[in-house]
Amino acid sequence: MHILFADRLPEQTLAELRARGHTCVMEPGLAADDLPAAVAGFDALVVRSTEVRRPVFEAADRLALVVRAGSGTNTIDSEVAAARGVCVCNVPGRNAAAVAELTLGLLLAIDRRIADNVADLRNGQWDKERYSNARGLLGSTMGIIGLGSVGLAVAERAAAFGIRLQALAKPGRADAVVRRAEELGITMHDALHALVSTSDVVTLHVPSCAETHHLVDAGFLDLMKQDAILLNTSRGDVIDEQALLKALDAGAVRAGLDVFTDEPGSGRARWDSLLARHPNVVATHHIGASTEQAQHAIAAGVTEVIDAFTAGEPRNCVNLQSLEQRARPSGRASAASADASGQTPRALVRPFPARLVTPDWAPYTVVPLADPFPDTGAAAEQVVIEPARYDDAGAALYVYRQADDDGGSNIGVVCEMAVRAFADGRVRGHEAVQPRRVEALLRHNATNVDPPALVTLIHRAGPAFRRTLDTVRTSPPLLDFPGPGGRRQTVWRVAEEAAAALSAELAAARHYIADGHHRVAAALREWEGSGTSADTGLLCVVHSMDGLQLSAFHRRVTGPVDAAAVLALLTETLAVRPAPGPPSPTPGSFGLYLAGRWFEVGFTAEPGEGHSALDVVVLQRHVLDELVRRSDGEQSIEVVPVRGSVEQLVAQCDADGGALFTLAPPPLDALTRLADAGGLMPPKTTYFQPKPCAGIFLRPAMP
Repeated sequence: MHILFADRLPEQTLAELRARGHTCVMEPGLAADDLPAAVAGFDALVVRSTEVRRPVFEAADRLALVVRAGSGTNTIDSEVAAARGVCVCNVPGRNAAAVAELTLGLLLAIDRRIADNVADLRNGQWDKERYSNARGLLGSTMGIIGLGSVGLAVAERAAAFGIRLQALAKPGRADAVVRRAEELGITMHDALHALVSTSDVVTLHVPSCAETHHLVDAGFLDLMKQDAILLNTSRGDVIDEQALLKALDAGAVRAGLDVFTDEPGSGRARWDSLLARHPNVVATHHIGASTEQAQHAIAAGVTEVIDAFTAGEPRNCVNLQSLEQRARPSGRASAASADASGQTPRALVRPFPARLVTPDWAPYTVVPLADPFPDTGAAAEQVVIEPARYDDAGAALYVYRQADDDGGSNIGVVCEMAVRAFADGRVRGHEAVQPRRVEALLRHNATNVDPPALVTLIHRAGPAFRRTLDTVRTSPPLLDFPGPGGRRQTVWRVAEEAAAALSAELAAARHYIADGHHRVAAALREWEGSGTSADTGLLCVVHSMDGLQLSAFHRRVTGPVDAAAVLALLTETLAVRPAPGPPSPTPGSFGLYLAGRWFEVGFTAEPGEGHSALDVVVLQRHVLDELVRRSDGEQSIEVVPVRGSVEQLVAQCDADGGALFTLAPPPLDALTRLADAGGLMPPKTTYFQPKPCAGIFLRPAMP
């Protein structure tokens, strides 16, 4: 994954993640307003105190994970993240000791007036009489609000000072917490007022949420004992600061605060706070978790979260329920969710009511995927479908695997993708199409009832996708048979409860067409001509970004060609070097077979950015187009995208005196960047394999 660290973490953490194959970029100077412009291209974002708000998720193009290097996630718009399919995870408990230590430090500083002692001594003033008057902590009572990892750590340390402990009873509390509370002798109160009114010290260790917002208000403060101490090392908005100021001015309470509602978002800033300057307050700079021990522990937790996420487990995901709920149909739709035709759109990615080929017929009916018409554009012979060979399987998502005898396999999820996703850019292509072939495909679709050919998509897989693939393979398959070319074909049905989370994750992801650009173009034409129904979908098989093999189409120039003229044309803009045999092209070069000899051709200048930097575009613009243009009136040559063994292609060149240009596949990141920018390669540039077979699925409406 590409991971952006918007706050500083130990370099050792980045080194460990890089060793796992991740790309890590640390930008600790980024502020919240800088994140939207910086997040593009990253799969994961790690923050400590930097806020992550709606604009970040709207600007993100690949983001799948946000990790809060700490426990509280109130600085992250987790619901907005869920709507975009982004997991928000935290690292709870790793800083408990550090926060507990500061909490006790604040308590001691208030009781013994340590800050004022230090200030007077630094100003040259000795006043032992003034500072000798302290209450002491032995035998006092501490009320702990929030008995999580930090609250328990505070209790353990306070018990060593001889402080009596009490907390609020909470149903459903973990057995381990209950046992530890009993060991520490913590008294439980059923009501908040009973806890507050009987405590000499009240310490807050709760998250920021709707239930805790201004938990400490005027009524809460009125309940506290005269001259009691209030400690807050959790979140600033837990306290109504105006109410606390009034209580402090009246001398009713004293406070130790590490957090404030309006504290600066950066590490260093000019900031003035009446609360922080109040003489009855000992305040620190939100440093509760800022010890070396805590930072190393949190960093280790961040690594564990990222490791788990890449393995398909969203560990400590605070918005997992929202992610799953968004996948479930609500049963009702608002007016705002209707499409332009007045229809209520169905889910973007959804199960489909498939008919599956029966196991006994599968080896005979399932065929390799191929264009339904030859290169001439003429319609192919109609394929006859026998419905008796297919059984109703009910609406579902399916996992589809193709495996070789040598153990290699490719696996993806078969679903119905709304055609509108291809129209609005949520599914993107990287290759141009040939209008003639699209027209031929439209004619074919209008007169034939072939089994639907699956469009192949790739995406940056999230945890639900990985978890589904791992889980479903432990159950018996619906189909498992030797298919065309000896590749074993296996199909599983995804359980309904898993399909909800998977559909939501796939709907939130960005997808790229790997195979089927012409079929998608034809489907869009048909969709636009029929009124752009929200229910129209395409059957797709979705793979992870690295789940398919990518190769390139080569370019063959039919002969005869003038070898000297071709070499002269090439050397005008490119570097040409003889090669002893077929070269292995890399991005920025290509091979050439001409007049019985091999050459390696490289770029002599930077090719540019984006579309213009692609090898096939450089070859087309600087060589092939000009070659065809110069041949006009002299001899008829044709440039043909070709695949197959190099030996066979070389034999064809030897036979007709043509030329062969061999290309390396472009980097996958280059394809996605091109698609994201709205650019297109020439048709027949890339080749993803294996292609899904045809004939496994039928739509229920098929005769």
